[in-house]
Amino acid sequence: MAVVGCGGRGGSNLEQMLGESVVALCDVNQNAVDYASGKVQGARTFTDYRKMYDSLKDGDYDAVVVSTTEHTHAFAMLPALKAKKHVYCEKPLTHNVREARLITEAAKAAGVATQM
Repeated sequence: MAVVGCGGRGGSNLEQMLGESVVALCDVNQNAVDYASGKVQGARTFTDYRKMYDSLKDGDYDAVVVSTTEHTHAFAMLPALKAKKHVYCEKPLTHNVREARLITEAAKAAGVATQM
């Protein structure tokens, strides 16, 4: 799994994932990434989810957990859905109706499990 958002709520989500195969950690706050990487040995670390998605190969991960700031949920989810990865996203799913439609269409096209 890849985790986008490791501090705050994301840190709490990460605690629930300990013991699972977490291959990537991403947060704009380097301190949050550093703290999270101390809990998940061997995970690659990033401060930009776009670079994370560009760096990970298709077989590296199966799912993404998105726990970023609310107005970035859709943008952090969309690359995962386009790569046909399962996604768990914190609420609210999107910031506006247009983003909700984009995410709905991408999730349907991907045919993967999604949860909010």
